[in-house]
Amino acid sequence: MKLRFLTSLALLPAGLLFFGCGEKAARGARPAPVVSFVQPLVREVVEWDEYTGRLEAVESVDLRARVSGYLGKIHFKEGSVIRKNDLLFEIDPRPYQAEFDRADADYQRAVSQADLAKSDFDRAQRLIASKAISEEDFDTKAKIYAAAQSSVRSAKAAADAARLNLDFTRVHAPIAGRIGRALVTEGNLVVGGAGGATLLTTIVSLDPLYCYADADERSILKYIKLAREGKRDSARDGPIQVQMGLANETGYPREGVVD
Repeated sequence: MKLRFLTSLALLPAGLLFFGCGEKAARGARPAPVVSFVQPLVREVVEWDEYTGRLEAVESVDLRARVSGYLGKIHFKEGSVIRKNDLLFEIDPRPYQAEFDRADADYQRAVSQADLAKSDFDRAQRLIASKAISEEDFDTKAKIYAAAQSSVRSAKAAADAARLNLDFTRVHAPIAGRIGRALVTEGNLVVGGAGGATLLTTIVSLDPLYCYADADERSILKYIKLAREGKRDSARDGPIQVQMGLANETGYPREGVVD
């Protein structure tokens, strides 16, 4: 009896230990996680490379005065789009108008003198045939007529130059595009001529535009390789379509596709 009692007592802790481990394992079990998945899509994509570039006008003109004088009127709105031959500036034309009138009067006088010299020469030709005048008088009439013709050409050139300067008082747009601000206000003296002429404004063309972008050497070599393999068009063969992001009025980029 004593031996049986001890055996039962020895088995009791082992049973209690086994029961405690089973309860702890049951409390530590976690449910299986829920996993979502999608089927992969197979499609052709276009590879893009991004570069920072700058736009420049194809045509750009620094508009300068060709004659000196006081600026009278400005006929454009700063920053507006203008057409070719639009009137932009007007310099005081009165001095040049007076110079043209004087030169034109000299030209008309030279023409009259040439007509008179021609009449004397024609008369001398008739008289020399009948020996009515001497050879010396005939040569004198001929030289006077030749000098009168030279005077006509000189006077005409002076009148044309005066007319040209008068026309230069009205400054027109040499190209179409967007005009900048007026660098000289009305009433100021502007200086004309080939050297040191006053800059009036600038004009740049709008369409088309040049786009300059800096690409690294690795990308250039990649493009050349793709072009040789026939996987990409070369810029040497024709235009390449690019997508540009331009800043709008709010400062945020807007996209556009150009060739």
